[in-house]
Amino acid sequence: MATSSQKSRIPNTYLGVNITNNLSWSLHTAVTAKKANQVLGFLKRNLRGAPARAKELAYYTMVRSVMEYSCAIWDPYQKKDIDAIEKIQRRSARFVRNKFQRQESVTKLLKDLGWDLMESRREHQRLTLIFKIINGEMAVPAGDVDLKYQATRTRAANNRKLKTLRTSTEAFKNSTIPRTIPGWNSLPQDIINCESTGDFKTSIRLRQ
Repeated sequence: MATSSQKSRIPNTYLGVNITNNLSWSLHTAVTAKKANQVLGFLKRNLRGAPARAKELAYYTMVRSVMEYSCAIWDPYQKKDIDAIEKIQRRSARFVRNKFQRQESVTKLLKDLGWDLMESRREHQRLTLIFKIINGEMAVPAGDVDLKYQATRTRAANNRKLKTLRTSTEAFKNSTIPRTIPGWNSLPQDIINCESTGDFKTSIRLRQ
């Protein structure tokens, strides 16, 4: 018979996302990392002699897409889970550039490729999610997810700041909406006022 702690980790899969009763994303991160690693292994075996550009496109399409599926929702906050995803991208950079020697700097490879950290990309996904909800681009009413504007001064750096949410548990504190509101509130007015989702995505990436 399962113990109470084991029961709290029993997952339910909804639209491909593994959700546990204690709202930890460690299980889903592990499942995602395993799948992405398997796909990367497939690419290494079959695209060994391919041009770097072809390898990069394959990575975007078949590996990174796995690691980013619904990541605005399951973005992990524990270091071990964050590192599990970053390691796959680092191995992918070596694969794309065919640089497997230990003396090769993976940080430099990532910079040369222009790849952002996966953690940063997930943060951008969360910010974009809020942008879409606030601007009515999703069938999710802002009030249903507690997105409410603060009363701000006219000359405030961001006159669309959102009220922060009180949280009593670590899981809720690090869930999508409460975790993302501080980042949204730190954005300057010109980014908040972007007219399209595409412009917003470009602006927050250039800001980092």
